[in-house]
Amino acid sequence: MISLTAAEVDGLWVELDQRERELKLANYTLVRLGEIYDELDADSRDAFERVVVGWLASADPRKRFDALGLVSGKGLMLALPIVRRMLEDLSGATGPSVPFDRAKLERIISKLGRAATEGSG
Repeated sequence: MISLTAAEVDGLWVELDQRERELKLANYTLVRLGEIYDELDADSRDAFERVVVGWLASADPRKRFDALGLVSGKGLMLALPIVRRMLEDLSGATGPSVPFDRAKLERIISKLGRAATEGSG
């Protein structure tokens, strides 16, 4: 088991993102963070999840992309209210990426909703 603090999770993202850019490896950061998440102890997972949820509001689109991927891939239920708010924020938006962004958020909400239903049953 690996133990990480919230500050270490943030630092890890910076390090992995830099390596991704240098090596030109698509999704390297997302994949490595997912692997690391799987190895974390319970306390570190809680800290990791809180940090990732915070990344959803980041001004850095790369960080938001990784956060959405982790939320979806690891089923981070803590993010559900924020992802719903992100979808609501798109309600009046226009632009070429809006339909794709909306569809992505709807898929994540649906996936998390199913997981919540299955987890409570």
